[in-house]
Amino acid sequence: VGLQPRGTKGSIPSDVRSEHYGVVAGRLTQQQVPVLLVDRRSPRGYLRPEEQLGLAENCQVVAATKGQSCTQACVEKSLVCDRDQLYFLNDCHVLRKHFSCEGGCAHQVGKELPVYVPDDFQPTYRQCLVTFISTMNCEAKHASTSRLCSCIPPPR
Repeated sequence: VGLQPRGTKGSIPSDVRSEHYGVVAGRLTQQQVPVLLVDRRSPRGYLRPEEQLGLAENCQVVAATKGQSCTQACVEKSLVCDRDQLYFLNDCHVLRKHFSCEGGCAHQVGKELPVYVPDDFQPTYRQCLVTFISTMNCEAKHASTSRLCSCIPPPR
């Protein structure tokens, strides 16, 4: 979150391992007050529409070629990769709109996610992969995967 109001130290463990669709439960330790943190990007509709964030209207979803970073894929379209918009593509349903995902969809850890794995020598062959842990990254790439990228017009 980046904010730590007075009296909240230790209320959220540093290794939060449990969140459900963008919701984390915590407790103000001194006051014993329960706290719910809700990710504004969650598609579950926990917040009022004006409080939610979604895929930007000017964002173009681009399936990169195998081994290509999102930065490279976007530049080929005269666009730039938007790391914050990648979050909205990190979803099995979105990946299935752009890749066949014949092997299903699974969770992995890696800077290059979300991806499709077209290389037959990989154990995740033909799977779409998302992450619940890794931060989104435009520059990352893997020789065996095709990334799903969020590209926007460059700033003027």
